[in-house]
Amino acid sequence: MVFSPALSVKGIYRVTSGRYRMAKVSRQKLFFFARLAITIAALVLLLRLVGWEQLAQLARVADPKWLLLSYVAALGAMLMNSALLWQLLGHVGLDVKLTRVVLANSLSILYTLVLPGDVLAGAAKWVDLSAATGDKVRVFSALVSAKISLALAPLAIGSVALAFENPFDTRAVPMVAIAASVVLVIVAALYVNARTGALIDQAVGALLRILPGAIALRAQAVSNAFAEYRTLGATNGVFVLFYSVAAFALGVIAMAFAAMAVGADVPVEVFAWVNMILFIARLFPLTISNLGIREGIMIAVLGLYGVGAAAAFAIGIVMFSFTLMIALVGSVYQISVAAGWIEWRGS
Repeated sequence: MVFSPALSVKGIYRVTSGRYRMAKVSRQKLFFFARLAITIAALVLLLRLVGWEQLAQLARVADPKWLLLSYVAALGAMLMNSALLWQLLGHVGLDVKLTRVVLANSLSILYTLVLPGDVLAGAAKWVDLSAATGDKVRVFSALVSAKISLALAPLAIGSVALAFENPFDTRAVPMVAIAASVVLVIVAALYVNARTGALIDQAVGALLRILPGAIALRAQAVSNAFAEYRTLGATNGVFVLFYSVAAFALGVIAMAFAAMAVGADVPVEVFAWVNMILFIARLFPLTISNLGIREGIMIAVLGLYGVGAAAAFAIGIVMFSFTLMIALVGSVYQISVAAGWIEWRGS
């Protein structure tokens, strides 16, 4: 038998790369089942706290009119979210239909039920829109900019709402909330400005050099992606701001309508800062689609306003049911693409 170093090296490469892929898949499966276990545990604990009888009673007396309006408002929030991304894609010359962006968003929501967190689920949206436009780099830039734009409204408006609707017996909360909102607005204004933004990029670049290589590269990619959108004109800027605020406002209204459906009387501004907390909670994907975490936050926060645990839990489940409805659209879209019924390439 003749020994071939080249074949041996190739063989070793195939074996090691195969093992790496298997290990990666195994980690993903392990992480998914861990999240599934945490989700089930959280729901079991909450259901024991709430009680099936109370939930059944709420289901019988829930007002379908307000429930329907909640779904309509949530759908409107999702459409505003899609319109913002569509606006940003158009700014860099990517011609794609709004319906394709909506479908890509529904696909992303579908993957939030499987993948760990919004960031990885957003990869499905990136792949879909890259296929539609043929430009991976600019789609990535648009997605990063959309994420930043959509984060400003809940963080800034939510902080102000917490200051005005403070449930705690301390003046420190509104002061910190207002200060945080002011700082956020100032930092955002400096970052989107072409001159000051470039200086911030230089400072961030210097800090990134002390981080591990992989983390630094990803952070630098995000920073570079947003730089292109500092050239947004006044008209585009107003549209982006409008879509961001509208998406947030409709999400708040959807929660308020869900509360009215189950007979919970809560000031609407409370849901503004609850929405902010839920937005932050989504950054830490402990459970599947935040299920259990969202309901626990609802019970803890709305309990401060005299809302029963069953009603607060039901509001969270109503919001999750809308996620399932959009995910269903995403699954139909995925099947249609796989079957060749919808063209994958092109807008």
